[in-house]
Amino acid sequence: MKCLELRLFVGAQVQLKSGGFPMTVESIEGDQVTCVWADKDRIRRDVLKPMMLKNSTAVSDMILIIPGLNATDEEVLEHQVLTEALGNA
Repeated sequence: MKCLELRLFVGAQVQLKSGGFPMTVESIEGDQVTCVWADKDRIRRDVLKPMMLKNSTAVSDMILIIPGLNATDEEVLEHQVLTEALGNA
Protein backbone atom coordinates (compact mmCIF):
# COMPACT_ATOMS: atom_id res chain seq x y z
CA MET A 1 0.00 0.00 0.00
CA LYS A 2 1.40 3.38 -1.02
CA CYS A 3 1.19 6.10 1.63
CA LEU A 4 1.12 9.67 0.33
CA GLU A 5 1.81 12.72 2.45
CA LEU A 6 -1.04 15.20 2.72
CA ARG A 7 0.17 18.58 1.43
CA LEU A 8 -1.94 21.19 3.18
CA PHE A 9 -1.59 24.89 2.40
CA VAL A 10 -4.01 27.70 1.66
CA GLY A 11 -5.14 27.19 -1.93
CA ALA A 12 -4.40 23.45 -1.99
CA GLN A 13 -6.96 21.27 -3.73
CA VAL A 14 -8.18 18.47 -1.44
CA GLN A 15 -10.97 15.95 -1.25
CA LEU A 16 -12.58 13.87 1.47
CA LYS A 17 -10.93 10.46 1.72
CA SER A 18 -14.39 9.01 1.18
CA GLY A 19 -14.74 10.96 -2.10
CA GLY A 20 -16.91 13.89 -3.07
CA PHE A 21 -16.29 17.29 -4.58
CA PRO A 22 -12.78 18.72 -4.97
CA MET A 23 -12.36 21.46 -2.35
CA THR A 24 -9.97 24.37 -1.92
CA VAL A 25 -8.26 24.98 1.42
CA GLU A 26 -9.31 28.44 2.59
CA SER A 27 -7.53 28.50 5.95
CA ILE A 28 -5.69 26.29 8.42
CA GLU A 29 -5.78 26.86 12.18
CA GLY A 30 -4.24 24.08 14.23
CA ASP A 31 -6.09 20.87 13.35
CA GLN A 32 -8.98 22.78 11.74
CA VAL A 33 -8.96 23.06 7.95
CA THR A 34 -11.58 25.32 6.38
CA CYS A 35 -12.47 24.16 2.86
CA VAL A 36 -14.68 25.71 0.19
CA TRP A 37 -16.21 24.09 -2.89
CA ALA A 38 -18.88 24.64 -5.50
CA ASP A 39 -21.99 22.45 -5.33
CA LYS A 40 -24.04 23.20 -8.45
CA ASP A 41 -24.88 26.90 -8.07
CA ARG A 42 -23.87 27.30 -4.40
CA ILE A 43 -20.56 27.85 -2.68
CA ARG A 44 -20.16 25.58 0.34
CA ARG A 45 -17.78 25.84 3.28
CA ASP A 46 -16.92 23.47 6.11
CA VAL A 47 -14.27 23.00 8.79
CA LEU A 48 -12.65 19.56 8.68
CA LYS A 49 -9.88 17.60 10.37
CA PRO A 50 -6.76 16.90 8.27
CA MET A 51 -7.17 13.14 8.86
CA MET A 52 -10.41 13.31 6.81
CA LEU A 53 -8.67 14.75 3.74
CA LYS A 54 -6.47 13.66 0.86
CA ASN A 55 -4.90 15.72 -1.89
CA SER A 56 -7.23 15.91 -4.87
CA THR A 57 -6.16 14.64 -8.26
CA ALA A 58 -8.94 16.61 -9.96
CA VAL A 59 -7.77 18.93 -12.68
CA SER A 60 -8.64 22.53 -11.99
CA ASP A 61 -9.24 25.19 -14.60
CA MET A 62 -6.35 27.30 -13.37
CA ILE A 63 -3.92 27.49 -10.52
CA LEU A 64 -2.42 30.89 -9.85
CA ILE A 65 0.62 30.82 -7.61
CA ILE A 66 2.35 34.11 -6.91
CA PRO A 67 5.64 33.94 -4.97
CA GLY A 68 5.59 36.39 -2.08
CA LEU A 69 1.82 36.88 -2.29
CA ASN A 70 0.18 33.49 -1.78
CA ALA A 71 3.21 31.20 -1.81
CA THR A 72 6.84 31.16 -0.77
CA ASP A 73 9.57 30.38 -3.29
CA GLU A 74 9.89 26.96 -1.64
CA GLU A 75 6.15 26.26 -2.06
CA VAL A 76 6.36 27.27 -5.73
CA LEU A 77 9.23 24.82 -6.26
CA GLU A 78 7.36 22.05 -4.39
CA HIS A 79 4.29 22.68 -6.55
CA GLN A 80 6.37 22.46 -9.74
CA VAL A 81 7.95 19.18 -8.63
CA LEU A 82 4.56 17.73 -7.63
CA THR A 83 2.94 18.86 -10.90
CA GLU A 84 5.73 17.25 -12.93
CA ALA A 85 5.49 14.03 -10.89
CA LEU A 86 1.71 13.83 -11.38
CA GLY A 87 2.14 14.49 -15.09
CA ASN A 88 4.56 11.57 -15.37
CA ALA A 89 2.46 9.17 -13.25
